[in-house]
Amino acid sequence: MTPKEIKRDRKLNTLQEVYLKIIHSLVNIDGIFDHGAATQYGLLNYIAKYSLANDTYYISKLARSLVVGEEPFARKKSFPKSSKVDPVRTFTFEHPIPVNQIRNFLLKTDRTIDSIQKILDATNYVVVLTQSENKSIKLKTKMPDLWEIGDDPFIRYKNTKIELDGIVKLKGAIVR
Repeated sequence: MTPKEIKRDRKLNTLQEVYLKIIHSLVNIDGIFDHGAATQYGLLNYIAKYSLANDTYYISKLARSLVVGEEPFARKKSFPKSSKVDPVRTFTFEHPIPVNQIRNFLLKTDRTIDSIQKILDATNYVVVLTQSENKSIKLKTKMPDLWEIGDDPFIRYKNTKIELDGIVKLKGAIVR
């Protein structure tokens, strides 16, 4: 799949609208970016939850072959995060653009709500992967050198030979 083939309607749901307001407030706190993880933990969580609040996620070919049930899938029941019975059939909800990278883009903006929303919208992706696929990703916390917003958001998967197989609808509580 190419980015043009996987475009989707990205209207914000009400939860994402709330998260946008929270993120806007957090990035505008004086000193929020001056103390690293000590002051940014909550910000990073809200950035992650913004995308996780989507009603649709992308899914890898392998994950699709293992999931049981019908759409819309229940986040917690259809995609167990760990299993002692069958560790091969466990999943993760992965951000193709790592959350810390999204934070770095937010840091470089004028921090208006419009600028923040543009970045969040451009990075508003989550992919269902198997745990084994997630472990195979070579770049865990960053994008390839010279990557910019607007470039292929799934490049880390392509570089690891993970194939996407479209979009799935989800329901239920957000899983982080």
